[in-house]
Amino acid sequence: MLVALRPAWRYLSVALGLLAAAILVIVMLGNDRRSFALQVQTHGMTIEFLGALARPWPLDEAILCLRRPRQSGAAEPGSGQAFCDSRLYDEKRLTSAIVEWPDGVAIGITHLAGGPGMEIDILPRGGGGEAARLRIEGVEVPVHSRLVIPADSWDVIGEIPFSGLITLGGAVESSVGDHLIAGRFEAREAPAFRRSPVAVTEGTFFTGDVVRLSGPGRLDRVTTGFMTPTHGDEKGNGFEVIAYSGLGDSALEIARPGVAPSIIRPSWSDRALHDPVVLGATALLAFLLASVEVFRGIAGLWHWCRRL
Repeated sequence: MLVALRPAWRYLSVALGLLAAAILVIVMLGNDRRSFALQVQTHGMTIEFLGALARPWPLDEAILCLRRPRQSGAAEPGSGQAFCDSRLYDEKRLTSAIVEWPDGVAIGITHLAGGPGMEIDILPRGGGGEAARLRIEGVEVPVHSRLVIPADSWDVIGEIPFSGLITLGGAVESSVGDHLIAGRFEAREAPAFRRSPVAVTEGTFFTGDVVRLSGPGRLDRVTTGFMTPTHGDEKGNGFEVIAYSGLGDSALEIARPGVAPSIIRPSWSDRALHDPVVLGATALLAFLLASVEVFRGIAGLWHWCRRL
């Protein structure tokens, strides 16, 4: 009888091992959908607005600096007011404006020194092509115009939402002063056969990092979130950005001074170590294999006792 049982135990062990291997392959290798959650403290960022989740900005007491055409005559130096250089801009004060950002409009945001305010530069559209037209209070805003939100105004406004393609931080060797200060990220994936994402890897950002999402398509890189003002010490600590990307075939690209960019994409080992289903299935299969060996030993002992 023991001779007959031995092949059965062996076949059962092999079948359980193959089942475990199949589950691990399906769960750990068959996944190209992930999202990222970012929490960053920075002095600057860029946004190219994209997606229906981009909501209007209620701006109180902001200053709009409208860039003059090159052929227009320049005003005398010093004739303008505090926020706009009168040689380049026409100044318009916004008492209670609702700013809607069309898809394709790109802006660069820089933290104002000395307080939690921001300066917004209207940038040319990325990748070339005709820039989307931006209108504020019925006035068309040309590229290279500026929008200044003083510290007191941002405190009143509070959280400012965005949706689009973002870059967090700027090169520390430049004189713009838009570098990233610090932050962290978490990558979540929706494993096979499930809809609920699970956290599979996380990490931190360092001062001077430039962070963006990369992916095969623009929609894979769309990030939604909001900016909040912060009150730091005398050196200032920029502003806080909380951002989330949707599920897609995206990766996190981190550029650091003097080194090649790092591409963060969860690996099979990250999934194996953090996915509760994989951990539970592995533990269950290990228990079953151990049970097979125990029963095999008991059967052998029983057969040996009967021979006595």
